[in-house]
Amino acid sequence: MQNEIIEEELKELEKGEVELFDDYLEMIMTYGYITLFASAFPFGAFCTVCFLYIEIRSDIFKLEKLARRPMSKKTHTIGTWYFALQTLTYGSIFTNMMLCCFASDQIDSLIPWMKEYRDFSKQAILMVVLIEHVMMFFVIMFKFLYDREPKWLEVYA
Repeated sequence: MQNEIIEEELKELEKGEVELFDDYLEMIMTYGYITLFASAFPFGAFCTVCFLYIEIRSDIFKLEKLARRPMSKKTHTIGTWYFALQTLTYGSIFTNMMLCCFASDQIDSLIPWMKEYRDFSKQAILMVVLIEHVMMFFVIMFKFLYDREPKWLEVYA
């Protein structure tokens, strides 16, 4: 019994270490593709859910069979990845507004007079910038209202 446990631990040490940077980068890139081009390809969110299901299964297999169990480290944030996600979120507001207003007719149902100004006139650009700023205001407002640590987490800090 004791020898079997020691043999399993020695086999575990022979496995390679898990590189979490690649997994984080893959998640950030997937988030970027979905948010930056959501108005151009709305079906992409469903495709991503299917992809993530397969990705989760492959990561489970990798952690269970191919790699050494990662060492846990206590941390309070996800570090620089948070700023990357924020940048993609704010950038996606701008790209989706441009795609909705100038590259498609999605905005025509909300602002009917906008279809007359697709020639990048001053009025059209000002309207798009105004809509983009309103959207940015709502994102920042929701961030400040709801982006807080839960009360139960303060116990462990």
